[in-house]
Amino acid sequence: VQYHYPDTTYCILYQSVMSRSLSSRAAHNGKLHEAARRGELRVVEKLMIENSAVLDGRAYAIAVNAYADAGDLQNALRWLRAGAQRGGHYVPQVEACTAAVKAACVVGKCQLAKNLLETMANQKSFDDEIPAIVSEHAKPNARTIATFLRGCLQNGWFESISWILRRATSWQIALDIPVLSYAAITLAAALKPIQASALDCQSAQAYIAIAQAHAVLAQAELFQTARAKAFELLGQEEEQNEFISKPNNNIHQNRTASNVAFRKHRAKEIKALLQALKPVRSVEFTVNHLRRSFVIEENNILRPALRLGLAEAEFTWARESSVLNNASRTERKRISRAARTALELRESFFTASLSDLPRRYCFPHFVANKTSIMCELGAGDGEFATRRAQNNQNDCWLINELKFNRAAAIVARCVLTQLTNTATIAGRADAFLKALPDESLDGCFVNFPQPPTQVCITTEPQLYDGRHMLDLPLFSELARVLKPSAAITIATDNASYVDLLVAIAKLVNAKSSSISLLPSDNQSFVTVHMPQTTEENTYFDRLWQTGCSQHAQARRRFLIRLYKQQIEERKKKRRRIIVRKCDEENASQLITTTPTTHRLLSSPSPEESSSARSEPLSNKKEGKKKRKKKKKARDGRYTE
Repeated sequence: VQYHYPDTTYCILYQSVMSRSLSSRAAHNGKLHEAARRGELRVVEKLMIENSAVLDGRAYAIAVNAYADAGDLQNALRWLRAGAQRGGHYVPQVEACTAAVKAACVVGKCQLAKNLLETMANQKSFDDEIPAIVSEHAKPNARTIATFLRGCLQNGWFESISWILRRATSWQIALDIPVLSYAAITLAAALKPIQASALDCQSAQAYIAIAQAHAVLAQAELFQTARAKAFELLGQEEEQNEFISKPNNNIHQNRTASNVAFRKHRAKEIKALLQALKPVRSVEFTVNHLRRSFVIEENNILRPALRLGLAEAEFTWARESSVLNNASRTERKRISRAARTALELRESFFTASLSDLPRRYCFPHFVANKTSIMCELGAGDGEFATRRAQNNQNDCWLINELKFNRAAAIVARCVLTQLTNTATIAGRADAFLKALPDESLDGCFVNFPQPPTQVCITTEPQLYDGRHMLDLPLFSELARVLKPSAAITIATDNASYVDLLVAIAKLVNAKSSSISLLPSDNQSFVTVHMPQTTEENTYFDRLWQTGCSQHAQARRRFLIRLYKQQIEERKKKRRRIIVRKCDEENASQLITTTPTTHRLLSSPSPEESSSARSEPLSNKKEGKKKRKKKKKARDGRYTE
């Protein structure tokens, strides 16, 4: 081109070629982003493979982020390695690497997330699964630190807070108030309010968590200080929200109105929570609740509730008991040393042996005298389950929540109301259900679960497995752990999600040979409910009534109630129907002979069919001999 054309023509030709390639890449990235937003991973995979010539760093970032949102760490790292191996402008930049950090945090891989951060900062690999990313544009920024801190908040990695703060300082990354609030809330959820206050984070959410931790630890003076600070910061945030400018276009106007309604609802809920908070009289209530609770850590291993502050609560209780008993200074030191030693032994013992005994540990001694064992999955702050447990003390409630900051709110709610029939389980719901014995639950509730996408475009359950809580494997586990005639009750406001849940329940019935989930009395799977103000309204119920969600029904709510039924009982009913339809002769044979009953309901084996074909020939021969003998005997009698 340079030889045949002048310089001016070459520049024009080069610019036209580059503009075409850039426009094709932009169009491809737009399609890729739209498929990733809808959660269509098959479409994302197809676009990445078929259009490899127009890929860039942005395309790899979209693919990694799509698999990170779905909780698929292996495929997210696969596309990260693919971009790093191609080199050039395909090398993943900070956006793709941050998405990989999010994928590691979603599945609970703390060390892998740390190795990813070190790889981004030092441009060399610290793990066999992570490629060496040599690019100045891949170094971590404030958003990367916020992603890791959000993972610490959701998984309870309070021991990694000091590490990431030191790394951010060495990498010269300035952290703003929202990022620091993640660290403060994580420390407060682990009942370390003094360390959380030392961060000096000017956030109302952070000081609410700090006040809650002081209340659970029976520290009245520190609780009052943190509560007053939370009220002050909450008033400042409300003043700032009033000056939010409204956009001119109609597209973003609905979104802004929804955000404003959500902020008002959250401020109202926070004020009600702060006004109701009161410190507990003794840390003994906290210790007793945490001793019967547990957490689910990496590789779905059950652990004691050390990440929810069991060690801090027991140590505080030991010091509190020494003060109440008017012990001497020497005695107090001895009790403190004994408490620390006991906690270290307790932690090492459970870390080593609890993974081998999950089924025995999940039903503590407080279950023994209860009439029924109920469960709530994805409980949020536990308002629904704690109110049910408070109304009926004979029921035992196992309250499960994935995020550790919400699990800490459940602990605080149970402790402050002094409930003795509740236990908190922090971690994945499927791992929690796998630890339960068969036919152990009397009922399960799921209130406003998070759908895989805002609008479910298909009702194929396999496409969404692992991307939301109520997938096909979890439904199968629920069918296993529920007692016969026990019910699963699901409340949601997303109409497309209802169709997906019904399809999953029907698929469980089709795959299982012994268990089925059916509505009672042959009713429909879904009941449309239009509730008013009820006694058992929760945070999400009140949020739904505000109508601030763009993808939810503003006036209707859907209830799915499924009952467990054994297949053997259904077969018995079917046999009775068959008997009634038969005539009297066949019915008597059906009742008297059990082999024919089974043969009517199932196809005969090849051996049975061959024996059945050979029976008529032998019967004919034997019949002829008998008739001849009878004839001879009759003739002889007649002659005599």
